[in-house]
Amino acid sequence: MPAKKAKGGYGGSGVPPASEAEQKKVAELSKKLSPLAGSNLVSIAIPAGGDLTPALDWLASEQSIASAMKSPETKRALTEALLAAKEKLKAHTSLPATGLIVFCGEAQETSSKAKVQKLAMDVVPFKPLRTSLTFVGTSFELSALRELSQDTGQANPQEEALLATFLDEVSRGTGKTAYGSRDTLQALDAAAVTKLIVWQGLDLRRLQVRGKQSGELKFINVSPADERSGRALKPEGEEELTCVESCSFVDWIRDNSWVFGVELELVTGSGDTGQKFREGYGGIGANLRYRMDFDPPEGFDE
Repeated sequence: MPAKKAKGGYGGSGVPPASEAEQKKVAELSKKLSPLAGSNLVSIAIPAGGDLTPALDWLASEQSIASAMKSPETKRALTEALLAAKEKLKAHTSLPATGLIVFCGEAQETSSKAKVQKLAMDVVPFKPLRTSLTFVGTSFELSALRELSQDTGQANPQEEALLATFLDEVSRGTGKTAYGSRDTLQALDAAAVTKLIVWQGLDLRRLQVRGKQSGELKFINVSPADERSGRALKPEGEEELTCVESCSFVDWIRDNSWVFGVELELVTGSGDTGQKFREGYGGIGANLRYRMDFDPPEGFDE
């Protein structure tokens, strides 16, 4: 979908009304990007009223990581994707009124032998975007496109109330909440979660891995940085692993929350309460069926 400049003429806001045609374009783009996979795919979403600078700073940081990579091919693919994303951002002298979404990288359909295609696209949303994310992974992070397909008029106050209620219960110390990926996923595995709250831009990958010696299959949840560097496959004191399959945790839990019998709430993390949830509570939390005592962090001495 080609980028379009935001124009005035809509009550002075510069924001055009949603239409069926625009919704259809978003759905078609999401359908096009969803089956694509690659080693280093870059996704960026900057919300309305945001700033280009943090995304550019993040790209510079990722370029430093890329320069230290040992694999020439991986290094090349990531560097080119990051540079393409940088060019897309710098093509805008200022952030469009509705925000900006960028997808870049070499990708191909996982279900076919289609040729690898180089993608570099920027999308100006047809309505104000709330999702904020910077992501590198083996698939494109499509939460910004999913947001555009929702009715944001009612979603914003509902999300604010949901997060405020959750954070209030955490502050009351009932013991029937969990937050942060480690504790929340521990509670999920223990079948203790009733409601799971996940930020759409959560930087977490779910890997199916196999032990090189034992051949045992299991699942692990890791950061994109640990996945790219290979650290996730070399756990200290344990056998090395090989990655069988990798996907975004957000995409996985959206499709599999029913297995755990939980109520899943995906949030955009916008506003002051959303920012607090993202930055202070790890962007993931849960209400629990019963009180849980979580394992202390590694290296913690009582």
